[in-house]
Amino acid sequence: MTQNRPIKFRAYLKDINKMVTVGAMDWDHDGNLLCLNYPKGKDYFGHEDDIALMQYTGDKDKNGKEIYEGDIVRYYGDIYQVKWMLRGFYICHTQGGFLELAEVTSPGNFLEVIGNIYENPELLENNGGELCQ
Repeated sequence: MTQNRPIKFRAYLKDINKMVTVGAMDWDHDGNLLCLNYPKGKDYFGHEDDIALMQYTGDKDKNGKEIYEGDIVRYYGDIYQVKWMLRGFYICHTQGGFLELAEVTSPGNFLEVIGNIYENPELLENNGGELCQ
């Protein structure tokens, strides 16, 4: 995982099937999400009850695309899912096993984001289903 990475999130609004950038989040004293703030000009108020938050890993794929938790990636022809496990971000293989994300996004990066678990679940279904339970 990249040291001192920017803390950024995106959210999948399940009820309208839309992935959005999160500008800020407000929480109550019990740790419950009160509302999400979106970049200027975007209004998705009222969708906070059925969302999936995904944190930016601090790494980018071979094309310079930011990698988020929940992304589906191709690495040397195999399909992996990006997950937070133990103490960091990992890519989990469809047939079991995992690799630390920071190790595969170093110079000579061959990792490519090809979708995410919410908008492209068929990418996992076609490759063995849910990864790293």
